[in-house]
Amino acid sequence: MIDIEGEEKRVVRMQTRPRSNLDILLQTFIRLDGDLTIIGDEEPYLFPVCQETIPSAFYSLEEAMVHLDTIATAAHGICRNIVIMADKMITCDRPELEAMDADMRNCLACAYSRMIPIDEEQEARLEKIKTDMNAWMPALAFLPVTQAQESAQLLTQIHFFYTWFTVLSWRDENEMLVDRFDGQFDHILTLAERYVKIHGSFLSPDGTDSRSASSALTRQAFTVGTDLVTCINMIGFKSRNGKVRRRCVRLLQTINLAGVFDGHYLAAFTQTVIDLEERKARAINGLPPDVDLLCHQVPEEARLVEIELSPISHMVEEKSFYKKDSGRLIYVYFKDLDTRELDVSQEIFSVQRPMSAAKGATCPHWCGEWDDAFADFGEKFPTT
Repeated sequence: MIDIEGEEKRVVRMQTRPRSNLDILLQTFIRLDGDLTIIGDEEPYLFPVCQETIPSAFYSLEEAMVHLDTIATAAHGICRNIVIMADKMITCDRPELEAMDADMRNCLACAYSRMIPIDEEQEARLEKIKTDMNAWMPALAFLPVTQAQESAQLLTQIHFFYTWFTVLSWRDENEMLVDRFDGQFDHILTLAERYVKIHGSFLSPDGTDSRSASSALTRQAFTVGTDLVTCINMIGFKSRNGKVRRRCVRLLQTINLAGVFDGHYLAAFTQTVIDLEERKARAINGLPPDVDLLCHQVPEEARLVEIELSPISHMVEEKSFYKKDSGRLIYVYFKDLDTRELDVSQEIFSVQRPMSAAKGATCPHWCGEWDDAFADFGEKFPTT
């Protein structure tokens, strides 16, 4: 345990060029650590650090991922610290928090973390992370692309986007600002669809399974050690483009998360978020249910500010609540847009599972040929 900015961390010093099998194992465990975020662990168990500076050009995807892992962990740390500050601040102003369960309170604190003032030290840490991400992008662009590494290349982009979006949007006080990422949501989701297809989703462009009904859509636990599922789930929440959101739900249903989580549980959770927002947006705009909504048709008063997945009862063993046939969506919304007062509520959702992973599962339309090479990778992402 090493003291990092006043907290004891299980620090792991990463090597960009592994010198032993232990170095390779450490990289693997760091990435497995990220899977804990699906089941609600507050912070990674391990804290990777890399003392090497980000080069002007990476020599391999492994080097790029080591630097990205350290950036992502640092980003998680600063965001968590701001949430803790927000929780302490609102506790003084809102005595009713004492009656809330831990998940509802955490969701509310996450929402308020966008709005509270932060000191110069926290601002400097955020800017350092942004600077590192802006250095990381062009370094990756110079890396030669090979067909054999396509799968790893896709994951690298998805992992970067998830971290990059989190950092750039964390302090957005207005949920409408997230619409600036609309094009990137579509692009990254297309990469995620391609990655799933590479790993065994034998589906035709019309969304039907091209194999026998008894065949699994993807091999079990193929997403372990990646940010794939958390990124898809995030896009399903943050994108207000109806077509993109449906693709996220269908993709979650396609992925075999057996042994880690349950894709149908996550899909039901995401669909509940979509239904809550779109129902209110249609009522505000007088739109019929068969119209695909675009970002500008979902006003701020219809948008959820923050969400959290939670078991219906905390008597259920926390690590296995996703095996149940129902769950709880906790969400924060603007109670008053003028005063920017936030409130927290919940929605119970049901989980519909097919008899097998293949029966009844659908998949989104697979977008055309992937022609977005790393050479123009940096152009796909704004830096503010």
